[in-house]
Formats: sequence, C-alpha cells, structure tokens
Amino acid sequence: PPPPPRVGRRKKKRGPDASVKIPSVVPLSKCRLRNLKLERIKDYLLMEEEFIQNQERLKPQEEKTQEEQTKVEDLRGTPMGVGSLEEMIDDNHAIVSSSVGPEYYVSVMSFVDKDQLEPGCAILTH
Repeated sequence: PPPPPRVGRRKKKRGPDASVKIPSVVPLSKCRLRNLKLERIKDYLLMEEEFIQNQERLKPQEEKTQEEQTKVEDLRGTPMGVGSLEEMIDDNHAIVSSSVGPEYYVSVMSFVDKDQLEPGCAILTH
C-alpha cells in the first residue's frame, strides 16, 4: 500500500540512520566572523583612543597659540598716526617723519616684514 500523505508534524527517525544525517557542526566560520568583528571593534577603539590623546595634546597648544595671538594684538595696539619712512638705519631702527610734525628715530617691531619697507612708504605709528 502507498504511504499516506503527510499531515501535521513529521516524525523524527530514530536509530543509526538519523545520526548519519545530522550535519557536522563546524564552529570555525562563526568563530572567524566573531573574531573579525571583535578585531574591527578593537581597531575602532584604538583609533578613538589615539584621537582623544591627540586632542588632549593639542588643546594646550591651541590655548598657547591663542594667548600668543592676544599678546601680538596687544603689542600692535591701535595705530595713532600715519607717517612715512625716511630712512632705515639698521634692521631694527628707522627714521620716520609723521604727517603732522618732526622726524623720529624709532625701533621697528619684530613682526614687521622688513622686505616691504623702503624709503617713502607709508607706515603706521603709535
């Protein structure tokens, strides 16, 4: 007689035939994927740690730069007048005539580009 059509749950086979049909469980692929994922997380955390260390190292440097910038701005101050350069005495001193009055022997600030200074050019004084 033909086997009846299956209705409901399928019966599990018992005996030696059932144990042969069980697929072999090889955890290597899952372990490899898990290992790769953990390595990627580790790399990300190392990158994040390095970034934080760089930020902590650069923060005092940025504050120092800001402080120096403020000092330079204070040194520059606001110019009180416009004059013209008469003559460069040496790298740090010059003779300047103001538009209003006499000539002055002045020191040249360190931040001034001395290559751009030539007799007759307009300069700011304070």
